[in-house]
Amino acid sequence: MAHELLGMSISCRALRHLLSVCVVTLAALCTGTALASTITVTTTGASSRTQCNLTDAIRAATTNTRVNACRAGQPAPATDTIQLRAGNGTTVTYAGYGAGIWIPPAPNDGGPIVLAGGASGFPGRTLISAQDYGTPSESSGICSGSAIFSGGSNVTIRDLTLAAAGSNPPATGICHYQGNVTVDDVVVGPSGDGITTGFTESGIWSYGIAGPQNLIINSTQFFANYGAFGAGAVTLEGPALTTTITNSDFEDNSAAAGEPGAILWWAVAI
Repeated sequence: MAHELLGMSISCRALRHLLSVCVVTLAALCTGTALASTITVTTTGASSRTQCNLTDAIRAATTNTRVNACRAGQPAPATDTIQLRAGNGTTVTYAGYGAGIWIPPAPNDGGPIVLAGGASGFPGRTLISAQDYGTPSESSGICSGSAIFSGGSNVTIRDLTLAAAGSNPPATGICHYQGNVTVDDVVVGPSGDGITTGFTESGIWSYGIAGPQNLIINSTQFFANYGAFGAGAVTLEGPALTTTITNSDFEDNSAAAGEPGAILWWAVAI
C-alpha cells in the first residue's frame, strides 16, 4: 500500500524506514551524541582569520563559539575533539601559537574536550613545542608557567609529544588543577627535534585540592624531566586526587636532593 507524503507517493515500508530514521536522529540530537564537534587545527603558528590555530581552537571548544576560522564547539554532554595533524614522515610542530593552552573549570570549559595529535612517536609525530605564555589568574599560586593548564571537567590529551622550547620555556608540562584528565600515548620531555631539555618543574603536576579529581596516565613516556621542588616526571599533591598509571615509561627523570625522579605524592597539600 502506498501513501502520499508532501505530494509524493511512498510505500509503507519506505514510510516506516523514514520515520525510524527521524526518531533515531531526534534521539541523538536530544542526547547530544549528534552534536559532537571536531575542530581541525589548520595552521601550526599564530592566530589568523583564515586559518584555525591551536589557541583559537581551544577557545572555540571552551566557549562553544566560532573563533576566527575555528568552528564552534558544542555544549556538554557533547565531546569536542581538537584535531592536530601528524606529518607524512616528518614531525609537525605547533609553536608560536601566541597564548597558553588553558581549559578552565566547569561550567566554563564548554563540555568534555579531547586534544588529539596524529602520533606521539617517529615518524610523522605531532609536537607541541611550548613556551611560557603566562599563568591563568585562577590557577595563580597553584601552577607555575605550564604548557597546558587543565581545569576542565573531562579533558583528554592523546597521541602527541609535549616539550618545552623557545627562549622562555614553561616549567611544567601539564598543570592539572581541577576536574579530570586522561593522558594517553603522550611523550613528555625532549623531542629530539632540536629540543634537548625537559620540563624543570615536573612533566605533570596534579593538585587534588579543590575537590575530587582524577588523573589517568596510559601508554605515556616521561623522559629527561627535572623537579626543582617536586618529582621530575609526575608530582601528585593533595588528598582529593585519584591517580591511575598504566603501561608508561619513566626514563632519565631527576629531581633536587631528597626528591624522587619519577613520581612523588604528597597526601597533604603543602
